[in-house]
Amino acid sequence: MSDDALLLASALGCSPSEAGRAAQLFERRKALKGEALFRQSHLCQRCWLIVEGAAVLQSVGYDGQLLQITSYGPGELAGVFPSPRKQEAELICDAHTEALEAQTVPLARLAATTPGIALGLAALLARQNEALLARMANRITLSASGRVYSELLALADENGAIKPAPVLAAIALRVNTTRETASRAVAAAERRGLVSRVQGGLLIISRPRLEALIV
Repeated sequence: MSDDALLLASALGCSPSEAGRAAQLFERRKALKGEALFRQSHLCQRCWLIVEGAAVLQSVGYDGQLLQITSYGPGELAGVFPSPRKQEAELICDAHTEALEAQTVPLARLAATTPGIALGLAALLARQNEALLARMANRITLSASGRVYSELLALADENGAIKPAPVLAAIALRVNTTRETASRAVAAAERRGLVSRVQGGLLIISRPRLEALIV
């Protein structure tokens, strides 16, 4: 199985054969920091599975200010599905980014005839939607540090491990704060013995105590 098929099988939870069929529709795409994958008001006909880096969905408001809507990191799907549409925002790479890129229409056709692909895409998009709603609620109700701790808990597995080590700049983007604020929040949790750096990542030592800081 190719590397791209392995990535798709992991992201979609589909069978190796289904992932191999999907991989035929995707191509590797590399983009530099600041590069646009699509622009506001333009027709978008593609989607991207982020492999490395981060992309920010942002919109120009009525006063000309850029408003960040959400961000996408490794394992997340950006762009349009199941059909092309005109965009109300723009997708900008916030770092050197590598992604698997596919035309939306052929991917939708494959999903229509391949249950594993259809279920995998639906589950992936549903998880992203739930995470987006949670982040929107957190922006309204939580402090910046609380949002960082909430994101760390969301990234951790059942044993409290976060691997690979989270990129603080990416976390900051997701929770609408600065990298410096995210770094201070993680450092404070380390000093209190709630989070520990381990080989290849982070380990949440006490989930209940970290949850208590989400205010």
